[in-house]
Amino acid sequence: MQVTSAFFSEDPERLINAARRACSSPNEEFIRPRAGVAQCRLLMDPEATAAVILQFDGVIEDLPQLVISLSSARAGDGHVVSGCAFVKVPQRNGQVLRVVQEDRKIQLKLSQMLDAVGGKPVRDVPEEFAERCYSL
Repeated sequence: MQVTSAFFSEDPERLINAARRACSSPNEEFIRPRAGVAQCRLLMDPEATAAVILQFDGVIEDLPQLVISLSSARAGDGHVVSGCAFVKVPQRNGQVLRVVQEDRKIQLKLSQMLDAVGGKPVRDVPEEFAERCYSL
């Protein structure tokens, strides 16, 4: 799983609030699917949406969304914040498929964002931290 993480000595709520403010366009939705996870879910352009529906057997009644996710968890005397991106594709059987593409550009953008707000890069991210990032 492609996850970019950073350590913060302070509670990352300021970062989460900044993400909430940034996720404010009409085609965007900010949600907190579980404790410690914040996501901006974006509708994609019509061509990308159609391609994802066809390629991954999605449905038109519940359109796929690009998800930018941040998760945070206590770690020692601070918090580890992990960022990831994936496409959420609702399926005909009611389940949801997560499509993750390894993309160096996305990883670099997440890393730059976490660095810009004072995070110290974390190279070895515990598996449970990475899994939280991909919550639905």
